[in-house]
Amino acid sequence: MGGYASSLHVRSDDAQAVIAEIAKSFGAQGYRIADVDRKAFEKPEAGCTDRLLGVAGAENGWVGVLDSDLLGMLTLAQELSARLDTYAICVMVNGGSSWHYELFRGGRPLDGFDSPGAPPLLKLDGIPPEVLEMPDADELAKAIGELSEQVPGIVEMIESLLPPEMRQLHRRIVEGTATADDAERFAAWTRQLTEETVSDFGKPESPLPIGLTESAGNGKAASKAALDVHIHHLRPLLGPKADANQIRQLLLEEAPCAQEPLADFLERIGINPFFAQLSLQDLPELTEAGLRREGIQLARSILFRKAQ
Repeated sequence: MGGYASSLHVRSDDAQAVIAEIAKSFGAQGYRIADVDRKAFEKPEAGCTDRLLGVAGAENGWVGVLDSDLLGMLTLAQELSARLDTYAICVMVNGGSSWHYELFRGGRPLDGFDSPGAPPLLKLDGIPPEVLEMPDADELAKAIGELSEQVPGIVEMIESLLPPEMRQLHRRIVEGTATADDAERFAAWTRQLTEETVSDFGKPESPLPIGLTESAGNGKAASKAALDVHIHHLRPLLGPKADANQIRQLLLEEAPCAQEPLADFLERIGINPFFAQLSLQDLPELTEAGLRREGIQLARSILFRKAQ
């Protein structure tokens, strides 16, 4: 387990009901359930996009979900909150330096928070135009390699944010097995993403969750008014031993290891604090017995596959 963590939590006492709604959601998108094969997932079949989920059993009124697609996890959280008419919250740790949550209720994004010291996820004005336009696979692989040396863990973070097809292309580029066509497709996708981001930035109808557009955190200590908004939305989730002042302190806390305040935050709302260290990619390292020692019982691992 490293400095990155991400998980989705649905307010429910029934893990099987959550699994059933996940299956309906993916089925409507053209996915089918496939046998869970770690090796096949690491190297997906040509022409297919895979999504792997690990669903934990219900604990303290929450069902935890680990998802291989970070951005897809946000969409799934919003949809599950609508399908089950309940709360859903996504939590993330960015390189151990900051943490973040997105809260949904009944299909609506309610609240988003970035911890103090959170850096911007992506500075578009800091990306040289030639990088976005570079069609040569060798040059692109070299640029990514140099970036990974300067910022350890950046390749893993980038891959966690990419949709499955682009993740495969990115992996081939990093490994040096990409063709010029692969590199051009990846560059074209990044150009389109940049153009859409710039054109959509600041629009009130933007579909991005609150914390990805106008989070009250934004890397600074939140104002009292902003904290009051967070507390208002979190209050129905607080456990019997938690109070608003404890949550305020956690949201203001600057810690050298972001997993620590996130673990405290999760515990205050009734979620197992060990999720502050977990992402889907950590599961191969952990045995079921090891998870059980941390109070987490994995109900099911599901591989969804969609042929293109």
